[in-house]
Amino acid sequence: MGEGPAAGFLAWLAAADLPDPEVLLADPDAYVHSNRGDISWAVLTAVAQAVIDRPTAPRWRAAWKVLGSAARAGGTDVATPAMQSLVAIRSAKLPLPKDFEAFFPIFEAVGIIASIGSNGKPTTGLPS
Repeated sequence: MGEGPAAGFLAWLAAADLPDPEVLLADPDAYVHSNRGDISWAVLTAVAQAVIDRPTAPRWRAAWKVLGSAARAGGTDVATPAMQSLVAIRSAKLPLPKDFEAFFPIFEAVGIIASIGSNGKPTTGLPS
């Protein structure tokens, strides 16, 4: 990396003022969704990676709370890569929580599920 790109990245990093993912995992209600996709993506990806690096049930639930909050705030598009990363490591000890449902509308839009029933549950296609 040259001096110009490095300076540009450092300026972006300082302006972004990214929260520590461990702070968000300790207090997922502290997450504030940014309207800037680059910032939201960086924060959500960092939260997911922190859980992937040290997957415990409390951290798993906290990460989903953060991702669900982002999706409900209109950030489903930027939260989806982090969601996919978390889904890839799920297990019987790490079941999908209720906050996963915040992604149902995007699953319906791309045809992964047929529709959302009146009970708020997908009619087909999602893993249990």
